[in-house]
Amino acid sequence: MVLESYLSLLFLKKKPFYVIPITFVYTSLALYFAHKIFPSEAPLFWLVLLTFLSIPLFWTIATSEKRLENKTKSYVKALFLDRSDKTIQFFIWFFLGTILAIALWYTLLPMDLVNELFNLQLNTIRTLNLSLSGSAVTRSFFLAILTNNIKVLILSVLFAFLFGPGAIFIVAWNASLVGVAIGNKIRFSTAQLYFPEQSTAVLHYTNTISTAVLRYLTHGIFEIFAYFIGILAGSLLSISVVNEPKTIRKTATDVIGLTLLAIGIILISAVIEAYISVRLY
Repeated sequence: MVLESYLSLLFLKKKPFYVIPITFVYTSLALYFAHKIFPSEAPLFWLVLLTFLSIPLFWTIATSEKRLENKTKSYVKALFLDRSDKTIQFFIWFFLGTILAIALWYTLLPMDLVNELFNLQLNTIRTLNLSLSGSAVTRSFFLAILTNNIKVLILSVLFAFLFGPGAIFIVAWNASLVGVAIGNKIRFSTAQLYFPEQSTAVLHYTNTISTAVLRYLTHGIFEIFAYFIGILAGSLLSISVVNEPKTIRKTATDVIGLTLLAIGIILISAVIEAYISVRLY
């Protein structure tokens, strides 16, 4: 495909940050077509469409990372010692590109269109805020968080293994929550500046959304990074099984190492969420 060849050329030139403008365009296209084709299901449809648009982008990176993994004795060590790693960079740039696009369009689009495209994200943020506000700091709360996050991690690994870049959906979903929150803050801060008579109600609404996301980001950064690593592990195993079965034993060792690393990060995230986030905000 022309697109895949073009993307391969970009990454051969070692410019992974090009993922940001590419993802920005993909997200904008996904939002447009979701509005035109399935307006009633737009919040979910644009996420699915963005995932499919990003498949060639992801696959180009994942296959190049498999070649790097074959050349190293321990890919887990190489992940931190070798800056040539591209998959984690891809997810970081993809995450940021999606956030930028969502924040911009949330800020600029009419409010009825915003509600159509981002209603699912807004409801999730409100639910997140209520659940965190009403949660007591208990051991059972910590264990519930840890169990849930490990389930999501396992799902990320399985998605990446069984469906390849289908795990992009999980990353896109988390990015959409952050993008909506940032866009909401910008939109209503601007409204407060130009329409001060409406500021009381607006500030209450904005602070609710912003507080929820600040709580989420306190621990969510660790969660997202753990999911990135889990997706990387599943992708490496998937490529090895399909294209390079002779390397399956070495790949399995790396996958186990990456998964254990991700679980360790999830544990840190759960401690922060259960014992720190609920006290800060």
